[in-house]
Amino acid sequence: MMKHLFHKSFRYCTYSIFLLLTFGLVSGCANDTPINIDDPLESKGTYDVHISSVSIPNPENLDKSFSGKVYFPSQDGGTSRESGDYTLILLTPGFSASFTLYERFAKHFVSHGFVVLGFNFVPSAKSTDGEHDYKARQVGYAIDFIVSEASEISDYIDPTNVGLVGHSMGGKVSFYAASIDQRIRAIAAMDPSNAGGPPCFISPSNCAAYPVAPNPTRETIGILDNIQVASLIIRSAPDPLFNPAEEFNASWFFYGYDGNGLYAVPSPAVYIDMGKVSHAAYIPLISRPVAAFLKRTMAAWFMTHLRGEPRSEYYDGDIIQKDIDKGLIFAMDYRE
Repeated sequence: MMKHLFHKSFRYCTYSIFLLLTFGLVSGCANDTPINIDDPLESKGTYDVHISSVSIPNPENLDKSFSGKVYFPSQDGGTSRESGDYTLILLTPGFSASFTLYERFAKHFVSHGFVVLGFNFVPSAKSTDGEHDYKARQVGYAIDFIVSEASEISDYIDPTNVGLVGHSMGGKVSFYAASIDQRIRAIAAMDPSNAGGPPCFISPSNCAAYPVAPNPTRETIGILDNIQVASLIIRSAPDPLFNPAEEFNASWFFYGYDGNGLYAVPSPAVYIDMGKVSHAAYIPLISRPVAAFLKRTMAAWFMTHLRGEPRSEYYDGDIIQKDIDKGLIFAMDYRE
């Protein structure tokens, strides 16, 4: 028994160390310049970026506040807006990752006139439980803080029209949060994983916990029929190192229990299949082409569904069709 536990622990530690080494070593590999310099959404917008660190209160544990940063458009870089006219986007990081790994997305969105709040989830003492219900509530606490009087920018934020952008576990938790918080109106989920916490070889009893998307393998339907958001789902095929098994793949969020949308995300929804792009490549430090595609596509999604500025050509028109023709992405599906 002790030998078995040692092997499980060793594999988990090796996996965690590999993640840290990968993210640390590749930090300078992908520069931040656009691939298509003439594309207005792929290039930096007109706003400069101001960054402030914040500590977000945690009503469930006053000793464990959230560490985060607010990324705000500087008035020196573009046309000023009226109070209450900025739209808020939250960054929800992947398993064992920090929101700072996705900071390039935050700065890009801000340059196009959004306010972004990035924060790290706070775990409790349950080391083998993913606690996705607790993490979903933390999303709500983060929104509460940024629109409250305690926030220096609350007067500039529309508190009823919030977007979430999440990767892997953060993508799943974003949908979970939307099921309990109606302020969330649009989600961009980068290869969301429906797994329940630590890998199955670490905790078989918890690895499928808190199902959000349908999981026919385990005969669970999830909770996506409880949300009313515009959903952009970007998917990769399972890979042996980072992406979990097929039963937890992002495709279930869009295609549902039966492959035809049963218990899936409601309309409007877009599904983009990135083929064999690595699950880790959604971190913008790793792949310049993937980062450039994600920046403009997600910015277009939020402009359309949070600000009412139609940019559908980026996810259901000529621009994304050119991406398919060039082999940058594998396929796209759209449900109105």
